[in-house]
Amino acid sequence: MSNNSKLLLGFIVGAAAGAVLGILLTTDKGKEILERIKETASDLEEEFKEAIDKGKKMAEDLEEKVKHYTKPA
Repeated sequence: MSNNSKLLLGFIVGAAAGAVLGILLTTDKGKEILERIKETASDLEEEFKEAIDKGKKMAEDLEEKVKHYTKPA
């Protein structure tokens, strides 16, 4: 791919991204979509935190079991 082709492709991608952002930020429907994206991201963040906490608890429980079974007699 030549430098001119890369430049043209970069320009087209940039223009498309700008158009999408323009629609999302200026229209009521776009603002509604952004709000749903934010809500979904927030929900995913909570689920991720819960999964991390659950994983930590499982690791702690496993550590206790290992300690129990590896105690010198």
